This record gives sequence, C-alpha cells and structure tokens, in this order.
Amino acid sequence: MNSAVRLVLTAAAICLMVINACGCGKKTNGLKDAPSASLEAPADTELPLDRANEAASTTSIAAADVEPAPPLLGASTLDESSDTTVERSRQALLEALSAQLRQDALQTQTPMRELAMLAAISIIDPQRQVDPRSVEQLNTGDRQVLARLQEFFARISESLASRGGMEQSIEQAASKLAASLHQSPQLKLANAVLCTRVGGFGDYTPFERAVFLAGSPQKVILYLEVENFTSELNQRGEYTTELSQQLAITDERDGSVLWKEQWQNAVDVSRKKRQDYFTVQTLTLPNSLAVGHYQLQVRLRDEQTGQQTQTAIPFEIVDDPKLAVTVK
Repeated sequence: MNSAVRLVLTAAAICLMVINACGCGKKTNGLKDAPSASLEAPADTELPLDRANEAASTTSIAAADVEPAPPLLGASTLDESSDTTVERSRQALLEALSAQLRQDALQTQTPMRELAMLAAISIIDPQRQVDPRSVEQLNTGDRQVLARLQEFFARISESLASRGGMEQSIEQAASKLAASLHQSPQLKLANAVLCTRVGGFGDYTPFERAVFLAGSPQKVILYLEVENFTSELNQRGEYTTELSQQLAITDERDGSVLWKEQWQNAVDVSRKKRQDYFTVQTLTLPNSLAVGHYQLQVRLRDEQTGQQTQTAIPFEIVDDPKLAVTVK
C-alpha cells in the first residue's frame, strides 16, 4: 500500500477516535451563525484599531467548490524510480479523497465525520484545510472542534517532518487538543473606561466624570482590559491574538442607536504568551448629540473562537460648561 494512503487512513482512524471521545458526531442544530462578511458604514473615528492585512488562506465548503473526483491511479501507472510520477500520483490521490469528502459533507446535515477525516489529511498536506465558518450545517461548538482538529493534525505533520523529538511533539499536540476540546472560559471585558491618557496596561487616567459639553467636538480614549482571550501558536512559533471590536452610541431612554461604527480588527503577535491584554481607541463623540443621557456600547469578538462579549459605558451631554469636564 502506498505510504500516502497509509498515512491518510491512519490519520482518519486517529481522528475518528477523537470524535468518539468528545462526542462531536451528534446532530447539529443547523444554526447559520458564521461571522458576517458585510461591513457597515465606516465611522468617524480618529485612531481605529489596526486592521489585519491578510485573510486566512483556507478552503470554503461550497457547492461550487466540489468537482467530480478524479479516478485513482492504478499501481501499474506508478514508476517508483521517478519522484515526479510518484508525487503526481500522491497529489491525485489526495485530490480524489478530498473532493469526495467535501461532496459527502455537503450532502448531510451532520458532516462532522467527513470534515474530521478531511482535517486528518492535514498530516500530509497542511494547506488542505476547511474554513469552519463556511459550513452552514455546523454550530459554533462544532466549528471550534473542527478548527482544533485541523491544528492538531497540522502539528503532527510538523513533528513528522522534523528531526528528533517527534514523540514529545505528538504528545504535546495531543495534550493541546484535549485541553482545547474542554469548555474554554468565556471572553470577558474586565474593564472599560473613558480616559484622557493611557500609558500601558493598568496605566491610565479616567475622566473624573463622563459629562461632556453639547456641540463641542469631545475627544475621548476608550481603554479596555480583556480576559479569557485566545492566543494560538502560528507556524513561526509566535503567539497570535486576534480581536475585533465595534462601538455604538445609544439613547439611554429608549435604546435607539444614534451612531455606529464598523468592526475594527486588531492582531497581536508575541514570542511569549500574553497574560494581560488591553486595547486603546481614540474617538470623537458626535457633536450632534443633544442634551441627555447616553451609553457607549462596546462589543468585542475573539476571531479565533468566535466568542463575543459586550458592555456599556454611560455618559451625559450637558449645555452648561460649568457642569462639563475639561481636559487639562
């Protein structure tokens, strides 16, 4: 049997053992809760968070992507003395298996078995990965499991390609997979403050009172402290944290939205895993706000897990300069 076939079958067997252990084969609820790709009208913020420059190069499960599987090459067509022929045959075999698994996943409401086997192919080719957000049949939990499985098999591929320490690498990858399959702590905004100055984590100067003068372009700094965020190792051995946030201003009386910005994305890369995480954004409150009480709504999303959290910061607009705060 070709070594590539053995690797695929072995990987699939490992993957199915993991699925049975974590109970991922249950019927999904069919929720279409993948993050939307549409953007709302941009806001007038002066210092938006850094945007990610590159999109993840993952494969989307869609009917248009599925093509008839090419016929498997017979043993008689292989010329073992030709590396090019062997590699071409291996790629044809992978294409056939991947196409069939993608097609099978589209034709069932419970596609985790097929997708997990597709994820196992990452042992041979880590580039053959599926974007979990593109599979409408999966709920949020199954999307997270699929992402973790692909990471696991990609790590196995790296350990097989490296020299030495393979057993330790596989053991570490399995431990990370087991830990990630447990319910992760919920993303949390531990602190959200309007400030006049921010020097670093925990180093900030808040407004004495969140009371601002009507008709005056008031600049504020939004300082957020985040807990239970996700940091994943990339291929260069660096820890990557990717968060997005969205701001809106609502009327405290009836909750009507008076101003809203599009999602702002920030990617942090560090050689060491972050223990503390904070974001800073400078914005100018709309000078069209009438006298009254308002809330600055803050929504935060962890792009690696899909978890979201939100909070609200109350503030007031007044017409008496003596009542409004001043920045010295």
